[in-house]
Amino acid sequence: MSAQLQQEDDFKARLDAGLWWKIFLRALHLKRYLIPLAIAAVVIAMCDAGFALVTRWVIDGVVTSGGAAPFTRYILVYLLLTVLLCAGIWVFIDMAGNISNRLAHDIRRDSFERLQQLEFAFFDTRPVGWLISRLTSDCDRLARVISWGFLDIVWGLSLVCMIAVSLLIMNWRLGLIVLAVVPPLAVIAKFFQKRMLMSARDIRKYNSQITASYNESIQGVRTTKTLVREADNLAEFKQVSARMLESSVLNACQNALYYPIVTTLGSLAAGLALWRGGWLTLNDGLTLGTLVAFVNFAGMFFNPINSLAQK
Repeated sequence: MSAQLQQEDDFKARLDAGLWWKIFLRALHLKRYLIPLAIAAVVIAMCDAGFALVTRWVIDGVVTSGGAAPFTRYILVYLLLTVLLCAGIWVFIDMAGNISNRLAHDIRRDSFERLQQLEFAFFDTRPVGWLISRLTSDCDRLARVISWGFLDIVWGLSLVCMIAVSLLIMNWRLGLIVLAVVPPLAVIAKFFQKRMLMSARDIRKYNSQITASYNESIQGVRTTKTLVREADNLAEFKQVSARMLESSVLNACQNALYYPIVTTLGSLAAGLALWRGGWLTLNDGLTLGTLVAFVNFAGMFFNPINSLAQK
């Protein structure tokens, strides 16, 4: 096995927070895009939580006042939230796109500059195709993770905090019942995270090896024809391609298993809210609007957790 492949096999089976922090620091010179992106993420989270709270307000108002409820006020509040949500989405798409493209440009430029400074020994152990994969698809992927991942982290954490606080303020006992699903979710996420991370890294590793194989085969076509190595090259390529297929299928199966489990837990939380909240509505003065808000929040609570786990 060549040196660069052995190096890729020796990665740590966990996220390196220090390394990711260094990478994120590279994006800090794009503050004119990062700050609006963070603000847009918080605004979107506020709108997502706001729709459930306004629905609670509307239902309780109609139950209490009937036809005399202030429907014009309800419509205006919904319209305001919709406008804010649309504006936030427009801002985050624009800002995240700018960060992704500009950061990818900076990483590619600095990587190419670094390549010019390296000794010949570095290139002796790393095929051209492997380097090309690093400077093209991997740079783009890394920039997208930083930009869109930053958005999901800010939005996800903001929404989770807003939902948790809203649940506890509306009815802390019922809120604790809904939030009781979080500990088993954390255990499941921890179990799947390492396995999904390993299979995803394998996909990227074998993708770079395939790119290297393509490049070497094209550049060395004369040697291949001279030495009649077509069958040997094909066998080597099939081996790497088969490994990438196995890793891709494994990663897809892990995702297919993980996300339904999270969705099931979200449905369980909504069911608990409906079961206990229905009893409180009939016997303990819990308003119908609050019950609807609890069910909505229980369903929403796991969407940002899904996004955070994916990133």
